[in-house]
Amino acid sequence: DKSSPSPKFREVCDTFAVIFTGLESHNFARVIAPNLPKILEEIDKDSALIGIFSSMLLDSRGVGKSHSYDLCAVVVPYILENFDMLGEYEEVPCEKGDTAGDDAKGVAPPPTLRLTNRANNLFKIFNLAFSSLMKHSKNEAAFLPHLQKLTAECLKGSTKGPFLVPNPYSNILRSIFRTISAGKFEDSYKEMHPLVTTILNELYRMYTMTSNEPFRLIIIELCLTLPTRLSVLLPHLPLLMKLVVPALQSNEGDLVNLGLRTLEFWVDNLHPDFLFPIFAQQSSTLCELMLALTHHLQPAPYPYGLLCLRLIGKLGGKNRLFLQEIMAQNRDANEWITAHQLSLQCEWLCQSSPESNEMCDDMEPKVSTSSFLLPLPLERAVEILRLVATSPNIVTKKDVKSTVQSTPIIDKHCSEVLFQDSRCLDVNSLSVELMENTKKEQSKAAFAVIKGALASVLDVNDSGVLPIDCSGTCSNEEEKIESLLEASEDADSGNASVDSDVNTAAFRRICDGLFAAAAHDGLRDEAMGLLKGVAAHVFLVVSSNEKDIIRIDSDGSTTDPFQSPDGYESSDHIDGKIKPLKPFGCFRLSGPLNGDINPFAFNQSLVDALSGCSTLAATEVIHFVIDMFRRINTKIKERNSGDNNNCKAA
Repeated sequence: DKSSPSPKFREVCDTFAVIFTGLESHNFARVIAPNLPKILEEIDKDSALIGIFSSMLLDSRGVGKSHSYDLCAVVVPYILENFDMLGEYEEVPCEKGDTAGDDAKGVAPPPTLRLTNRANNLFKIFNLAFSSLMKHSKNEAAFLPHLQKLTAECLKGSTKGPFLVPNPYSNILRSIFRTISAGKFEDSYKEMHPLVTTILNELYRMYTMTSNEPFRLIIIELCLTLPTRLSVLLPHLPLLMKLVVPALQSNEGDLVNLGLRTLEFWVDNLHPDFLFPIFAQQSSTLCELMLALTHHLQPAPYPYGLLCLRLIGKLGGKNRLFLQEIMAQNRDANEWITAHQLSLQCEWLCQSSPESNEMCDDMEPKVSTSSFLLPLPLERAVEILRLVATSPNIVTKKDVKSTVQSTPIIDKHCSEVLFQDSRCLDVNSLSVELMENTKKEQSKAAFAVIKGALASVLDVNDSGVLPIDCSGTCSNEEEKIESLLEASEDADSGNASVDSDVNTAAFRRICDGLFAAAAHDGLRDEAMGLLKGVAAHVFLVVSSNEKDIIRIDSDGSTTDPFQSPDGYESSDHIDGKIKPLKPFGCFRLSGPLNGDINPFAFNQSLVDALSGCSTLAATEVIHFVIDMFRRINTKIKERNSGDNNNCKAA
């Protein structure tokens, strides 16, 4: 098997390489250089023979120690002389299984292209030669005379072909940059110095011209691993900043790590007064950079969260200045927000410029409206309320004998605290009070989001009154027919079901948030008032539309859970046998309820609260609904008895 040579074959390759150990350098070159084409021809026939080069170049003892430099001095010039071979492709006919459809049509399928064996073998040998620099630093001298030409030829070869895609030339350039940047090769840095501007401009030109994502990622890595000193890169930092951002936005772990390390290296070695103006030259770049950094602020086991947190900390107060900049909003994202979740619509009025008004003095300035959407953080608000509700309250024990006084956290006293002696401050109490106040503020902000979402989902009118018919019938039959027609029109529209599902899911999350808020001491009263109001609203909606709520089984057919399969009441014929009940809680909504929020989403949230941490709030809501049912039933009986008495008196 050529792909996995046997141990005996490897031993033969090592023995063949050991033969050259006793040769002097000039004799080794006289033997290998003329016969290198023949050796490559044999390697093309059997790629396992490339192990000979591996032994000669990477072995730290024996032939590798004595002739690694000599072999590099022979291989590198030969590869440069035959540099075009690295980009040679050959046509490969398609297999018969892939051409069945084309043969039936009488059309020959186009052949596919792949690198020749010689190109693959030359690429592997070149990588071995560059890898030898890490074990034998003296091999750097074999590359120095050819380094500039090699880099220029790789840049030229990367643009060959009708499309800009990854090819052996770009991979060789990446191997060169990685190897030199990983070691301390001062002479190579000096050799690359004159080409820095040319390399960066050419790579960025290719980056803007191609849409091939793998090739763009290679270009980003090449720009960030360019082997040169930071002082040489200072004029090019604005260009490199444009490439650090996509590196942080990529899904490649190595590239994200490279972007974070590069940015941290700049922050550690450059003065903030010099570096931050470069960050802020383009507000869009600054916003994208900080948003990309905040995206990686994730807890363990995410590998880059701590590194990103450390980097943002090194930026200091400047890490918040991007919040003052205007951030670009994606129109496609706005459409997605509109169709899939609740959002905040932000609008502002802008007048036309004075120059445009000079053309028409008699006309008033035109006022236009601009707007954009921001997603409502409903999920995050519910999560915060639950986390704060389940977090323990921290209490510090103060030493009675201690003379240190606790200092309350009040805005007007902040300046006084800063000028006090640290020995006179109770830091533990200060930190505990700060954490508790932060939790309260976050809970209030999350509860405000929940209340705003509730008003949006229920669509409360200006008067705050929702008309509900408790009797189950409309006062006017025409209103009943009109509402049914409107409901059918909404059901026929393509977006009705989508909006209904979205609003129902949002309504359930809102109810979850209200139950979570009821576990907070400062929010309990207001949250319970809203929960009872929502429960009353759901109860009255269901009772007033009883005919439009149809019980169904798991197959979707109409059923009565209290009716036996034979059609008789199960309570009338008790035979002692256990019979399964039809499934509860399955309903089909029709009429005005079709295409609207499913009121039974509140029941699901109520069940979750009973089985979770909001048992007391859920129990109180259930008792409230039961009491309301009793009061309504009592009033109906009193009204019916009064009507009967009036009829008898008449």
